[in-house]
Amino acid sequence: EYLDGDDQRKYFTELDHMELALVGEDVVMIKGSFIERVAAERGILPRSQELPPEALWDPTSLIQGLMRAGDHPVPFLVSVSYCWLSARHPDPDGFQLQILAPLLTAFA
Repeated sequence: EYLDGDDQRKYFTELDHMELALVGEDVVMIKGSFIERVAAERGILPRSQELPPEALWDPTSLIQGLMRAGDHPVPFLVSVSYCWLSARHPDPDGFQLQILAPLLTAFA
């Protein structure tokens, strides 16, 4: 279905659409602190199916945090997509991770 400019903006910016994507199993929100720690250890990120629970944001808590206004800090979200570098793992040597982690730190 084609969306015009205003509908397209709403689709990619309104929280109800984001929540639909986050509550499924296709998208995971990894905590920046986890990414930074793995990068500092010169490790590689596990595939999303193998991430430990402490690495992930709870989707409901994240959406609630985004809806808060006023005195509360609002989470900053970054979406990253890249081609897998091998058939067995998206970033088998941590190459992409070593580029991404300093950017997250700079924008956090």
